[in-house]
Amino acid sequence: MEIFVSAGDASSEMHAAQAVSELQKLLKEKNPESSLKVFGLVGDKLQDLGAKPLMHTKEFSVGGGPLEVIGKLPKRMKLENLLEDYLSQNKVSGALLVDNGEINLRLASLLNFFNVPVIYYIPPKVWVWRQSRLIPMAYHVKKVLGILPF
Repeated sequence: MEIFVSAGDASSEMHAAQAVSELQKLLKEKNPESSLKVFGLVGDKLQDLGAKPLMHTKEFSVGGGPLEVIGKLPKRMKLENLLEDYLSQNKVSGALLVDNGEINLRLASLLNFFNVPVIYYIPPKVWVWRQSRLIPMAYHVKKVLGILPF
């Protein structure tokens, strides 16, 4: 089984690494012969669990204002192109997108195009930012796992 994981910053990666570790354990309990292959937008913690990077979190994360975000647009396009190339050549069982609404909602659309089921863990806070994000989430995401009771 192979899954795509998108964890674009240190906090997202921490949550993604915990989820992937649990998935690996559950899969081994059910079938000791099976393995979970992970690839995507990952950092060191996920790589320690065996994930292969399409792009490293360090290349992608932003901590500044709008100019820094704009400066990362070429990286975002590169990630989308790498993922599209990969999906066109490989069968992927699912995707785990963690936080980072700006990139992950676009990735959800691309993954949906390739019929990859998407789980969104710690989704964008639509009640704080933009309610319009609900539409692409409803269309492209199979399951939403929020950590807040809202």
